[in-house]
Amino acid sequence: MKYINLILIFVFCGCTSNKDTKHVIESTNKIVCEQIIKKDSTKNNVKILSLVVDTLTLSNAYNALMKHPDDKKCQEKFFKEFPTTWFEYISTYGYPEGQIISENDIAYGRGHIEAFGNLDLINDTLYCTKLIDLSIGAYIDADAPNYLHWQLHNNMGKKTALMMKLISSMLESDQMLFWGFYWASLHKDNTLQTECDNLISSQQNIYPNEVKIMRTAFELFCGKSSFSSVSDTHVGLRLAEGCCCQDE
Repeated sequence: MKYINLILIFVFCGCTSNKDTKHVIESTNKIVCEQIIKKDSTKNNVKILSLVVDTLTLSNAYNALMKHPDDKKCQEKFFKEFPTTWFEYISTYGYPEGQIISENDIAYGRGHIEAFGNLDLINDTLYCTKLIDLSIGAYIDADAPNYLHWQLHNNMGKKTALMMKLISSMLESDQMLFWGFYWASLHKDNTLQTECDNLISSQQNIYPNEVKIMRTAFELFCGKSSFSSVSDTHVGLRLAEGCCCQDE
């Protein structure tokens, strides 16, 4: 993991073929994503876009922070290098399919995320904004997603007013994505129900529309979610072995 991930997306304009071509983009330490390259007949140049997840610099910033946890510059450097989106986050701390997971892999992600949760010298608005952005499109799973999930709940409890203010500025669709991850759980327990009830009672009069979306997400995701790593499919239909599915 402690390398530089490079995602290069090549958009070829003025291609002669009318078909979309799939390209598998490999990073220096793992295959990160697959992009579709499409024709643009209106231009005759090539555009290259790059997204860099510099895990080497991130690790160096983390090591410096561990030596000086109360140093503001060290906190700011680690905060800056820490992933900003879910894609960056899971590309950095997730496990490629087929990888043998070691204790070091688990400790690497857990250590970084715990350090992120302990940043107390970062502007609250900047911190909460990054935490919310990390959660958009996220899914519940073991290890890194679970660590982020815990930090999200912990931060909401401490900075509810600011979190709700920022959430209220988002598109309703993004709010649903955020709350979907926030309430995602395998089992519905009294702790989550109590947390939801408290948020409703304290925020209903201030953010009625946002609370409505939050309540809907709670009903849809709390106790009704599953780990993405458990199965290759989320389709509920399970066919008996040897049987085939025929279209009606």
